[in-house]
Amino acid sequence: MCIRDRYQSGGAGFVSRFPGDCIASFFSGTGLSGVLFNSTRLILLIVVGTSENSLQIGSIIYFAISTLFLLICFGLFDVFNQTEFAKHYMEKCHAQQSSRKQSQSNVLIEQLIDEIKPCLLYTSPSPRDS
Repeated sequence: MCIRDRYQSGGAGFVSRFPGDCIASFFSGTGLSGVLFNSTRLILLIVVGTSENSLQIGSIIYFAISTLFLLICFGLFDVFNQTEFAKHYMEKCHAQQSSRKQSQSNVLIEQLIDEIKPCLLYTSPSPRDS
């Protein structure tokens, strides 16, 4: 699995805590980023050229632009996490996870009680009873 796939998987897991419109926007943004960066590379190939030295210069410019966009995205991600919108849905997600864990433990306790209940109700005759 390449780094891009890990990022997208992590991003999809993060955005799954939000409403469906946010999920659709995330995947639209992922597609748009692919178009943007492939277009950037194509434009650089046309402008800079395809000689060996030109390819190196074009690659340096391309990775500099990519790094700048990546840093901007990290900053915007941090700003987004500070918004009331993000905090609301993150708290809602944590509350759902807590209640899910509590209900799962309640089900396990009930299953355990159902298993041992017959043992608790059954009393064997004591030696004094004979």
